[in-house]
Amino acid sequence: MREFDRLFVDFFGTPVEYAREPRTWPLALDIADLGNAYQVKAALPGLKPEEVEVTVADGVLDIKAQRKQETESKDGGYLRRELTYGDYERRVQLPGDVREADIRAGFENGMLSIEIPKVPAPQPVKIPVVGKPEKQLVGANS
Repeated sequence: MREFDRLFVDFFGTPVEYAREPRTWPLALDIADLGNAYQVKAALPGLKPEEVEVTVADGVLDIKAQRKQETESKDGGYLRRELTYGDYERRVQLPGDVREADIRAGFENGMLSIEIPKVPAPQPVKIPVVGKPEKQLVGANS
């Protein structure tokens, strides 16, 4: 056994034991500014839309997912288990310029895509400047 593998097994146990441990895994995200909206993407291969939950509250976007572990076959066992199972979660503080009520999430081919519309930037309003009418002096036009 290579030195690294031995150290790994000494610290974590066998790979099969390590893979069975339920835990919460961090969820990697891509976040882009599209101009009028922010876009958040997360790869969740093998999951179904009903296994993913997206919520927003008090300016925090919360993404949760759960990949359930397959039950072992009675006919044979795993030689190695490296796929991660359990809960995935990520919280992101949103900027103040978003419309929380209009956030939309879609899920296709294992890719979660969240569109977060921005509040339109206020446009300058031109205010007319009105002067007081000049007073005419009586007899000034004579």
